[in-house]
Amino acid sequence: VAAALMAQAAPVPKPALPGRRASSPMLFIDSEPSGAQVKLAGRPAGTTPLAIDNTFPEGPVPVELSRKGYRIWTGTFAGGEATRV
Repeated sequence: VAAALMAQAAPVPKPALPGRRASSPMLFIDSEPSGAQVKLAGRPAGTTPLAIDNTFPEGPVPVELSRKGYRIWTGTFAGGEATRV
């Protein structure tokens, strides 16, 4: 997985529509090349590119990306916030 991956907060404000509940903040994870296995808080979560609701508790959440032939990349992201890794 490319060493150039960087975690960064990416606010994605979504106005609540009348009569609808506001959606959860989104977590977007990508890699170069794509197809890396993603672990969030030690549990398998899918492959890149990945977009899921960030319903993790507030605070740093560990993330690990792995792909055969590449170094494992580890980092953290902010739980409960719109984030792009």
